[in-house]
Amino acid sequence: MANLNRYGKNAWKVVALNWTVRLAILAVIGAALFFGYQKLAPVIFDKVEEWKAAMASNEEETESGEENNGIGTALPQDAELAPVYHWDFSVGMEEQISGISCTPCGDARIVEMEDPGAPVRAALYLDGDGDYIDCGKEIQFDRDFTLNTLVNCSDVNKDYTAIIGKYETESEGPLVLAIRQGHVNCWVISDSYKDDFEGGKVLEPDTWYDITVVYEQGQMRIYVDGMFDGQADVGTLNVNEDTITIGRQAALHDSDEEYAGYIGKITVYNKAMTPEEVGEMAVANLHPQPEGGSGMLMTVTAGALNVRTEPSTSGDIVAELHNGEKVEVLGDLSDDWIYIRCIERNNEEGYASAKYLAPADGQ
Repeated sequence: MANLNRYGKNAWKVVALNWTVRLAILAVIGAALFFGYQKLAPVIFDKVEEWKAAMASNEEETESGEENNGIGTALPQDAELAPVYHWDFSVGMEEQISGISCTPCGDARIVEMEDPGAPVRAALYLDGDGDYIDCGKEIQFDRDFTLNTLVNCSDVNKDYTAIIGKYETESEGPLVLAIRQGHVNCWVISDSYKDDFEGGKVLEPDTWYDITVVYEQGQMRIYVDGMFDGQADVGTLNVNEDTITIGRQAALHDSDEEYAGYIGKITVYNKAMTPEEVGEMAVANLHPQPEGGSGMLMTVTAGALNVRTEPSTSGDIVAELHNGEKVEVLGDLSDDWIYIRCIERNNEEGYASAKYLAPADGQ
């Protein structure tokens, strides 16, 4: 009150002026903050969104444990088992799912199968002396996978006659699937393994086999015709820029490391199959349902019926069937001699006269 008294009757004017000045200063500060915010807000929001995206990306990478090393393409680990690379040589030499580039070399070619009992109507033929397919460097084998192939090798006693391999750099290439001296063989290089192992089954030349390699959590297993044939703990397979080749190892050009014979198909799946899945796949590959016959069953109507190697009475007898026995149709039902499988006689296959066969009950 003492200070106000010294201004006398003008004291109220002084107080009003002081508050006016203070309010003006606050207004100027507020305006500066407001207009500054209007200019900075978009920038701030953009940065926040960038930070959010970066954090989400880091979280996903941490959860998956994946790193992009810039080499090739690892097999996708989708929720469901699915083929990710597939060569069906009955339709051509290209890879039919991912579209990776494949270059035939030498005289690699597709040929029609003359044997009606073959599980494929056409196959890749390689002469074992310069024929192969170059499939580029894309595929990597460092995650769980299943590799399946249908083969008919004319020379099973070579050393490391490669069916398919990613082995171009010595001591680096991670995998070669081969037939070696009559056995299925896997040559593997990983973080803890540099060796080969093989199955126990002795393979015969000029015979169709379904061969499967399953890689799961560092363990590799071999199956032949759906049956377990061998395994090894091999660690995590190398990742590198080696070329994938079908019919030979990219690093080895000697004819003793090149495949001779037929390859019907090769498929790489994104996950490790169970033994049951491997078995079912082998049956489907080796005994596909034919067009026209569709795997239908027929019954023998004659007292005795010979099954022969040729569609005539001049063919050798492979089985003798009796009235009431059932057979599976593998060939064309319109033919005079039908190619069949004797499902009650050790699955022997051959030709039987159509006039002594009738559709089984329910067919």
